[in-house]
Amino acid sequence: MIKGKDLRLGNLVKDRGEKVIRIDFLGHIQDGYNTKFGQLVFLEGTEVHPMTEYSDYAIPIQITDEWIIRFGFERQDNSWKRLCICNDWTYLYWERLAGFELSVNKHSIMLPKILYVHQLQNFYYSLTGEELVNAR
Repeated sequence: MIKGKDLRLGNLVKDRGEKVIRIDFLGHIQDGYNTKFGQLVFLEGTEVHPMTEYSDYAIPIQITDEWIIRFGFERQDNSWKRLCICNDWTYLYWERLAGFELSVNKHSIMLPKILYVHQLQNFYYSLTGEELVNAR
């Protein structure tokens, strides 16, 4: 379960059938809990009934090497991967066992609370005002 208040447009989550969906719309119910969300579906260019789910049944997507690469992180010489955030001195690093580290002008801080894809997307958006998109 994911709290409705933790979801935003563009987030990637799994529905109760474990299918990955992108959130194209949100409908909050009861103060942000049990939020209805869904992905728009098109058939031959025409919008058909969207796939919908409720946050009570949403499954967060665990961050893996595959997801990190999809989001554009580059491999480093060691096991760390990095993503340039906005210039040549602000980077987001990730390592499978250590997690995320934000580095600004060679000063770093560990980010222990980012465990899932939607959390990473929300953090990136908070920093840049842009979506972290799935490149595949």
